[in-house]
Amino acid sequence: MTGSTAAMLPNTTDNPAMGPGSAGYGWAKRTLIGYVEQMALHLAPRFMRVNAVHPTNVNTHLLHNDGLYGMFRPDLEHPTREDVEPAFTTFQAMPIPYVEPVDISNMVLFLASDEARFITGQQIRVDAGSLLKFPQGPAGGRAARSCQELRGKRSIVRAFVSVIFTTSSSGTSARTSVARLRLLGQFESLCGKSISSMMRSTPTS
Repeated sequence: MTGSTAAMLPNTTDNPAMGPGSAGYGWAKRTLIGYVEQMALHLAPRFMRVNAVHPTNVNTHLLHNDGLYGMFRPDLEHPTREDVEPAFTTFQAMPIPYVEPVDISNMVLFLASDEARFITGQQIRVDAGSLLKFPQGPAGGRAARSCQELRGKRSIVRAFVSVIFTTSSSGTSARTSVARLRLLGQFESLCGKSISSMMRSTPTS
């Protein structure tokens, strides 16, 4: 079965900033974890094996589309792949924006081979170290430490707000405005504080 690293990260199903679509995706993939283990247990007496492969970002149309590009770069009207790849790269411990479909296929072929005949009930990540980099999900670990640093520098917070709400002379589309508000919501949810309170409680440096 194919799961997702998102299913193994905390704070991806109960974070309102993720939106209903992302939350539903996370819950669907998380459900597979228990399902695989139960199926593996019940089918083991028949020597039938069940495993799940959990990829990180994969180089497919599910990653490369205008909607997702816009969420990662709401400051741009029409972001391109080159614009978003630096953001994609932050997800993995290895400095890559995504893995290739063949990387997932190779793992599936191994699990289907005789070499894996006693491997069952496993949750196998092909994620370039993404879960190791963010073991506590998008609201914890390294991300949380980054927010602690931001709380001490009002100028950085002000610059962040400026990037979100600065508009071009021709204005912004509704999609861009919504994406910017969503990014602001993600930032506030990530840090556990509103932007306004961070501005009041941080020094001017």
